[in-house]
Amino acid sequence: MRQSTANVNFTVPAATLVPHGGHLIIARNATKAAFQTFYGKALGTNVVYINSAAISATQFPRISGTETFTLNDSQLVTVEGPTIAEPAGGLRTFQRLNCGTAAGAVSSWQSSASSVATASPGSGILSTGQNRVCISEIADVATGASNGFEYLEIFVE
Repeated sequence: MRQSTANVNFTVPAATLVPHGGHLIIARNATKAAFQTFYGKALGTNVVYINSAAISATQFPRISGTETFTLNDSQLVTVEGPTIAEPAGGLRTFQRLNCGTAAGAVSSWQSSASSVATASPGSGILSTGQNRVCISEIADVATGASNGFEYLEIFVE
C-alpha cells in the first residue's frame, strides 16, 4: 500500500489471506477489540484486521487531507488506484460503489462526513463477480484530530 502524502508505505504481511467476498481492514493504531467498540460493529469472520502500528513503525494510514492510496502487488506493480483524494483537512469517509469502477473517479465513491455512523468497516461493497481486488473504503473519523481509528479497507471479490 502506498499513500501519496507523508511518504507512508505499508506492506501487508505475506501470510495474510483474505477470503473471496471478504475484507482486509488496515487501521492506523487500534486493537481489533478497541476498533470494534469505537465503531459499534462486530467484524465478521470474512474480515481480516491489521493494526498497522503493531507490525510496523510506520502507522498507516495517516489521513489528514489530500492523500490518495494505491494498492501494489509484491513486485510493486499497481493493482488498484490511485484513489480519489481526501479533501484538505480530511474528515471524510469514502465508500466504493463496486470494484468495477475506476478508483480515481469521484463517481465511483459515496462521500460523507466522517462519523462512526457513516463508516461501514467490513461491509457495504457488492461483488461484480469478476474476481477483483479493490480499495473499498477510506475512513478519516471525525474526532477533530488524527487517531488510531482511521482505516483503509480492501475488498477481495
